[in-house]
Amino acid sequence: MAERRCGFTLVELLVVIAIIGILIALLLPAVQAAREAARRSECSNKLKQLALAAQNFCDVHKCFPPGYLGAKSHHPSHLFRGQHTGVLAFLLPYIEQNTIYDRLDSDVQNHSGISLFDVRREGAPWWRRGEAWDMAHKEIDTFNCPSDPRQRPKKGIGAVLITYYRGSGLATLTIGYFPDPGLQLGRTNYLGVAGGMGRIGYTPWDRWEGVFVKRMPHAFRDIRDGSSNTMMFGEVLGGRPQPSFLYSWMGCGAMPTAWGLGHKGWWHFDSYHPGGVQFAFSDGSVHMISETIERRVFIYLSGIRDGRTTPGYP
Repeated sequence: MAERRCGFTLVELLVVIAIIGILIALLLPAVQAAREAARRSECSNKLKQLALAAQNFCDVHKCFPPGYLGAKSHHPSHLFRGQHTGVLAFLLPYIEQNTIYDRLDSDVQNHSGISLFDVRREGAPWWRRGEAWDMAHKEIDTFNCPSDPRQRPKKGIGAVLITYYRGSGLATLTIGYFPDPGLQLGRTNYLGVAGGMGRIGYTPWDRWEGVFVKRMPHAFRDIRDGSSNTMMFGEVLGGRPQPSFLYSWMGCGAMPTAWGLGHKGWWHFDSYHPGGVQFAFSDGSVHMISETIERRVFIYLSGIRDGRTTPGYP
């Protein structure tokens, strides 16, 4: 009886391997695109959670939390006075982080009885309070974008973001940060929108103030441009391709919009997602804003009562 065997020649095997390689090469971008779409959707959902948390805070307290608790004075020599508690810390009970929130201020009696969340009085900064310092090292998933590659920053992690008026018509933003010893602080990829430069005591800039400014809790009635036209939270990177700084959720409250969008500096809103930066608006909606948006239009979207229309946006 004759026997017949089937098999591959070496050439046929190499052809099959080549075909499989081509198919993988064709499928890989599609897989990566699908994964990025999922990450972008998750990021959008987290921004929406923050907007809803701010709305729930407002329902309870009849106002939104302040951007941060800096100095009551606008004088440049007073920049680092105050608790410097950022807006995200105020929102902890509204994103199911009550345990961390309760511990943050549990040693208030050791600090002249002035709470970390006292809007009216200046108290010791959060980094000088034992319980707040310990809790500030907690990573909170809601504050982190799933596309963040968790790069090490060039300089350190921000403890405070402060906008102020320098005189002669000039306003600026400064960051107080910890170098290597502070790198384990819990970070955030989302910050509140301060408006043009927040509130700095200089009328030409203060007219562009946003929802979250220094020591000034706004209410829904203050958003005269309409909640669907006013940004509330946005994505941040800290610079790229490698970040200069990361941002701590405890103290970095709000970012100004004065320098526009589409730049690589740490002083801009920025995103890991291609095509633009995602922002949560005051009505709870989330939109991707193109990096090519005009600077003036971007500032209009960030202000609560500038009276400017923004056709085509969000």
